[in-house]
Amino acid sequence: MGVTLLLMDEVLAEAIAGPHLKPRRILAGAHEGAFALSPAVLADERHAAVRPQLETLPRVSLSPDEAWPETD
Repeated sequence: MGVTLLLMDEVLAEAIAGPHLKPRRILAGAHEGAFALSPAVLADERHAAVRPQLETLPRVSLSPDEAWPETD
């Protein structure tokens, strides 16, 4: 089962990262190496300054189990 996430590259992920906004690197699968955020951040007023950048990002459906496999 997939979840819808905003997909971005490392440059944007680093530019917008902050104490309440932490894009997560995708560890495996077709989008390995990219970063993802929940679209819920678009409704959070704490992120109003970066909302214009976030609104233009592609939305993808990912399986969390495939994108972030557990490591031992």
